[in-house]
Amino acid sequence: MNVRVGSAFYAKGGTIHPVDSVITHPDHVPYSWLADFALLQLKQAIVFSTIAQPIALAFHLDNALSNRECVVTGWGRTLNEEESFDKLRVVQIPLVSRVLCNATYEGKIDQTMICAGDFVDGGKGSCAYDSGGPLVCGDMQVGIVSWGKGCAMPGYPDVYSSVLYARAWINSIVHNFIE
Repeated sequence: MNVRVGSAFYAKGGTIHPVDSVITHPDHVPYSWLADFALLQLKQAIVFSTIAQPIALAFHLDNALSNRECVVTGWGRTLNEEESFDKLRVVQIPLVSRVLCNATYEGKIDQTMICAGDFVDGGKGSCAYDSGGPLVCGDMQVGIVSWGKGCAMPGYPDVYSSVLYARAWINSIVHNFIE
């Protein structure tokens, strides 16, 4: 497995970094979306530049953030396309309250998840092959594309793994790598 850094294209540009190991969250239940997190340890450090920058991870997510505009990026499908694309795409979507999302998905939304998307009209959100991509609100990553019903369907927000939920685990793994 490799990671491409510093390019908006799936298969060209930037630099390639081989993955040394994959660390899954200890609470992840295989073949489910519960605690749907993994960290990739790269064989070599990323050199940051004007086109490759780190992002802050969420440290506080308040219910007042519902309906706040965020962006999700990916190379996945769209509503009208059957194939994924070579160029990274971005769409702006609002966060959706856990209460509304949980009612929609009949109680399947737990503390490891957050929701976002155009609940009323649909048409904007993540889709197949976007999994693992970032959900960013302001200057913070708050989620990771995980699952949903269809692609940006009205009445069904997309479900993201909550970075805030995994923050302590992420910090402990990163701390172990630094030492």
